[in-house]
Amino acid sequence: MKTKLPERYTERNLINPFSSAYLTYALTEDPKTWEMRRKVLEGEPVNDREREEVSQIQELSDADGYFKWMRKSLGGKSKMLLRERLLENEEMVGDMIRRRIMTNMNDDFVECAVEFFVRCKEDPIPWILENYKDIRNPYAQSLLCLVLGIRGTEDVAPFLLEQEEAFRKEFPRDDFKQGPIVALYRLYGMEENLARE
Repeated sequence: MKTKLPERYTERNLINPFSSAYLTYALTEDPKTWEMRRKVLEGEPVNDREREEVSQIQELSDADGYFKWMRKSLGGKSKMLLRERLLENEEMVGDMIRRRIMTNMNDDFVECAVEFFVRCKEDPIPWILENYKDIRNPYAQSLLCLVLGIRGTEDVAPFLLEQEEAFRKEFPRDDFKQGPIVALYRLYGMEENLARE
């Protein structure tokens, strides 16, 4: 049986188009973004620093090396290349990403890991649900809710509703609640509401 959203849920839970959850959703789901990414990846590095970053990322050969680069604040081509290389090396880096997101407080790492979970071949939903309560970083928890909305089924809706309420109580001034809210919009096929907000 399909879980129903509470009455007037979308009226009471508006999307903040500047929240990390919404921006992450847009960057991972918007076809225009993918076209732009393809062009950036095909183009030349924009400066010497990026040229050096690209060269080093292309030479990565172990999970620890990938971990170090995931924690760095990178520019366009370097960031996109790193994320593509993580997916190409899923078997090598998957365990490292799952282990490190449990305690990592670095936003760049979290965002890179979340895109990995959105796009990896292995279904991340069982692992997220099993380990969610032990993840220390509320920002990571919020964005992992987004992964549940993008890759999950309506079975995860009760969990997302619980997390939205928990974020609202524990972090009233932060936008962590946007992770489960955006996830629920996506899960219930309300993309037109996401686009209009």
